[in-house]
Amino acid sequence: MAGPWPPLPAGAGEQTDDRTGGTAQDGAARVARRDPWPALPDDRGLWAPVVTAGDADRLARLDREQAGD
Repeated sequence: MAGPWPPLPAGAGEQTDDRTGGTAQDGAARVARRDPWPALPDDRGLWAPVVTAGDADRLARLDREQAGD
C-alpha cells in the first residue's frame, strides 16, 4: 500500500490492562493505593557473617586482594 498510513482509531494510544479491562494508568493508581505485600522485618542480623578476631585480619587481606592492592 503506497501513501500515508490510515488514521488510528479513537483511544488507540491508551494501553489496556487485559486482567481488569481498565487502562494501564488506572492499574497503576490501584497499585499505589493498596500494597499486597506486608513490610518485611529487618533480618540483616540473621544474614551477617560471624567474624571472630582472627577472621578480621583474613577478611581485610581478602578485601585488599579483591581490590587489587
